[in-house]
Amino acid sequence: MITLLPFKKPYISHVPYDNCVLGVLQNYSQTYDWIYTNFINIYINQQTGKDYFYPVYLWKICPFLDEFSLPFCFIRKLFPVYTDFLEYCLCNKFYVYNILNIKYIMKYNVHINDVHNSFVYGIDSEKRVVKLCDFYKDGVYESHDCSYDEINKAFSSIPECAWYGRDDFLNEHTKTIMLKFNDRIEYKFSYDIFRNNVKNYLAMEDLIYNNYEHVIAPSSYREEKYYWGADCWNHMKNNYTLRYFSLLVSYSKMWMYRYDYFIEKRYVKEDSNIKKTIEEFYQNANMALCLYLKMFAVRKKDRILSIQTSITILIEKCQKKDFIICKYFAENQADILENVTLEL
Repeated sequence: MITLLPFKKPYISHVPYDNCVLGVLQNYSQTYDWIYTNFINIYINQQTGKDYFYPVYLWKICPFLDEFSLPFCFIRKLFPVYTDFLEYCLCNKFYVYNILNIKYIMKYNVHINDVHNSFVYGIDSEKRVVKLCDFYKDGVYESHDCSYDEINKAFSSIPECAWYGRDDFLNEHTKTIMLKFNDRIEYKFSYDIFRNNVKNYLAMEDLIYNNYEHVIAPSSYREEKYYWGADCWNHMKNNYTLRYFSLLVSYSKMWMYRYDYFIEKRYVKEDSNIKKTIEEFYQNANMALCLYLKMFAVRKKDRILSIQTSITILIEKCQKKDFIICKYFAENQADILENVTLEL
């Protein structure tokens, strides 16, 4: 029996949390207002350097996705093997957000015990394969058919990984997440909510601290510090990582999709100048990423320094474009609005 739930390649490809949300929502036009109202605010953990769209688990604030979870220990008690659990979930229209030991899945080409988050949207019980989405070769997010044997071994061997132990299979804290699309939800675009999200981004507001009671935050949050919103790019200028450049490209690309959608829905009037600014923002972000990757193929120190200087200039250009775009929409001028009723 083949069970496939709707899933599309995400608009942007940053981290697994974002990809699985977009991969589901993009199948349903009624979710687009919510998508483009979000994916604005970003933050970077100053200790770990990890970066995210806010909040890290966007499904927790998404009205179209119902979240459920089941501890590892319960899965092991209720199902003989992990693929039996996956079959049950998919047949009942649950997507599954996994934690697996990728050493035992050939597609990853990894030879040490290591865990990663992946996403299941389909299963074929006759061919005994699972549709597993993740970042595979060269960091490309794609779907792959993994065998039942691979998946079952990847789940049962999680305790072999450094971050986990046998106790994680016995306690009720380590869980697998299931997501179900809720097609009964109606979401109406509000320019005020969108504008407020943009303003928070510009103000570099600590959204976790201000919404601590309403948003699932890391347990260590109060001991950690974060860069927020537009301040993330200042940190990026002195700290190059592939994730940061991926975030910059994804963030700028989302503005392109957002603007085109707003024009299509007549939420704003066309503005050739702001459209050009958004396109230049995305182009500069891509150029910065390409130079960053090129830097690793260069051996001469003076050439590396020259590339780093060019990257810094491009990031600064991105910052300026970003500020112009955000200010344009945050000011909420009456003459840029068409088919939107403001909340007074």
